Amino acid sequence: MIQKITFLVIIFLSQLLVIARSGEVRCLGERCGLFFWGAHGHDSIWHISLVESALKTLPPRLPVFAGEVLRGYNYVLDLFVFAISRLFNLSSLFVFFKLVPIVLIFLLIWFSRKLVNKKEATDGLWFWLLFFIFFSGSFSYLLTLWHEGTIWNSHSLLAMPPGLMLTNLQYTGSLIFVLWFLAIAKKNLSLKQSLYLSVLTAFALAVKFYAGIILEAMFLFYLLLFFLRKRDFIFVLKSVLFNLVLLAVVVLLIYQPSFNKTDSIFEFRFLANIHPFIEEKNLFYLPGLANARYVLQNSGIGPRLIFIEGLTFVLFMLFSFGTRIIGVIYYLYLLFKKQAAVYHSLLFVGIIVAIACSSLLVQRGMWWNTIQFFYYSLFFASLLAAEAVYKILINRRLFAKIVIVVLLIILTIPSSLATIKEFSADVGISYIANEELRALAFLKQQPDGVVLTYPYKYSIAKWQPITKMARFSDNAYVAAFSGKQTFINDTHVLEILGIDYQTRADLVDNFFNRAFSAQQARKFIISNKIKYLYLTKSHPVYQRFGYKPQQIGVIKIFDNAEATIYRVD
Repeated sequence: MIQKITFLVIIFLSQLLVIARSGEVRCLGERCGLFFWGAHGHDSIWHISLVESALKTLPPRLPVFAGEVLRGYNYVLDLFVFAISRLFNLSSLFVFFKLVPIVLIFLLIWFSRKLVNKKEATDGLWFWLLFFIFFSGSFSYLLTLWHEGTIWNSHSLLAMPPGLMLTNLQYTGSLIFVLWFLAIAKKNLSLKQSLYLSVLTAFALAVKFYAGIILEAMFLFYLLLFFLRKRDFIFVLKSVLFNLVLLAVVVLLIYQPSFNKTDSIFEFRFLANIHPFIEEKNLFYLPGLANARYVLQNSGIGPRLIFIEGLTFVLFMLFSFGTRIIGVIYYLYLLFKKQAAVYHSLLFVGIIVAIACSSLLVQRGMWWNTIQFFYYSLFFASLLAAEAVYKILINRRLFAKIVIVVLLIILTIPSSLATIKEFSADVGISYIANEELRALAFLKQQPDGVVLTYPYKYSIAKWQPITKMARFSDNAYVAAFSGKQTFINDTHVLEILGIDYQTRADLVDNFFNRAFSAQQARKFIISNKIKYLYLTKSHPVYQRFGYKPQQIGVIKIFDNAEATIYRVD
């Protein structure tokens, strides 16, 4: 019992290290303010902006592009954060960075237990499930050993390891529904269970689009297997109709598609996410093969091209799956022995669909974003790998067990160790200084209105261990902490959402570059319904802001060491 509790505590502590330090006011040396580690300085800030700005209106507004509503984005988890913070008068930072992660970890542990019976849990299957769910990783550390002679900084080279899952709460949340789905799918299928599976698929789609697509494929495959065994067409028809209605409701309510053919989210591009594996110097760099592939592509499909593509694919999969590849081999063994249960086949179908989507599709805006499909293939492989290791160990002698376990741990956990090292160190940090927090708090108290801020591209992009938020990345922090809609920020998100922002970005450039006369600047402000100018003094453009307030019809309403705020009159 003590060992189990110790292991669970290690899970909680290692996972929370990645997120719980962010969103807190503290001092690091002479720097005092609100600190964020790693990707939280962009991704989590975006979600806080949804909670504090977007969800204040119905339909939700796009917090970083004034005048637009939020569509094509899964904001259900943000809606949950919004509801909890308002109902219980809690800070959205506390809910997002503390409460939700604890709940998600607990639910992952809880639903993983639902996949095993009492005997299997006692014998160790649950332990291996938790081990692979929370501590598995790729063989990327072999690449950093090869190039740099160290395992550090290896965790982010390939697909996101479980140690980083709480940098993407939507992904982590979707895993709850995936595990719940699998726990039900282990039982004999009835109409009631089929309806439950449809509901879980719909929730997964609402929380994370990629999860919904994969679960839907698994659900339809489950129905196909049922039909082949039972030949009950009416049952399948009822299940499919209910399923499609639920998915349609989620898509229409949450994603609000435009149904415009030119707005397609995905396009076909063969192995686009895999080709960089042999092209980039910090990965499995094979420039000769990469160049040969480009030459052969112009000559049509042939045996040499097929060999190069196949080798690249196999290498990428082997390094990405790491020890989880045991799960894939285990399923193929079960299939060969005709011992694969429906549960095993569902997991394997999930792996295939996830690999296919991430390998064959690219996404609008950030083309590589379809790699998020791949995360689920690794998760499903983890579940199969856990069962494989459990079966391998159960009848082995003590010495053999010790050797296998030690070897498995050594090969598996370097990614987790690298993650822990990164988030334990005070580097890769962004922060909002206390004086700027006061400026944002003041702005938040003002009547609602559009806020114009500096364009990020003017910032100096030199890397520093600790960087002020305005210079860290193009993000949504002004919207997040003022509760207002900004005129244009976070073009990374805008590209993913398919927003044509270039015209507006050019206008902002012209305004801050003094390409406008004072009269034109005033017209720009009024015609775009801009109510506030928020100017951070750490930004390089601050010293070049040459308009006199009276020339463009603005009045200074706040000023301190970090920021100046003007109101448009």
